[in-house]
Amino acid sequence: MNKKRLPCNDYNDFLKYNRNDLSDFEIDYDRNNEICATFPAVAYNLSTNAYSKKAFDEAYEYARKGCVNEEHPSRGCDLLAMIIIEGKSSKVSEMTYDQKMQEAIGYLTTGHEKDDINSTAFLYGIVNKAVLFSIYANTQMAKDLLPVLEKSDELSATIQIKNNCFSADPIKRLLTNCKPVCAWAKRKNQSKEIDIVSRYSLQSILKKPDCNPQQN
Repeated sequence: MNKKRLPCNDYNDFLKYNRNDLSDFEIDYDRNNEICATFPAVAYNLSTNAYSKKAFDEAYEYARKGCVNEEHPSRGCDLLAMIIIEGKSSKVSEMTYDQKMQEAIGYLTTGHEKDDINSTAFLYGIVNKAVLFSIYANTQMAKDLLPVLEKSDELSATIQIKNNCFSADPIKRLLTNCKPVCAWAKRKNQSKEIDIVSRYSLQSILKKPDCNPQQN
């Protein structure tokens, strides 16, 4: 991985699957990161690793590189949006909540338009709200995004589909048992392999009163 012509696919696999301490390998990480972060898949893995180490500014920068890329499909727009909404990075710490949401929605729209299903799923989770409870609700957009999610097997899409069980419609709620969805979400949340944003999105299910009987 210190070759003059760096194989970025191999480096990406190393970043994704390596479980050893990075210091165990004699690799020029700064050089490799600079060269390979031009590829969204690598930038996304670098962002994920940085976020796990709580290096949020670094995670923000790599996620942005993966999201805004003119030559390759977007990756990491969902992680970037999450970092922005949570105000984790100093890049957004001075923004108001509304500014953060608008910024996040902008990046998610970029990812969605470049066929990144994770961006589509996160965007759907934001706009698929009752208008009375969220200024970011957009019923028409939610209807347009739903068929895209229904065709996908990705976990991010599945989470949003299952979350629809907890409908705001009181009649539907009376006729629907969402306990199986609660059980499913709890099982998924225990997995060590789940990505950062999917775990974040799962909380929208796990926090529902149906999933917490003691809160009822």
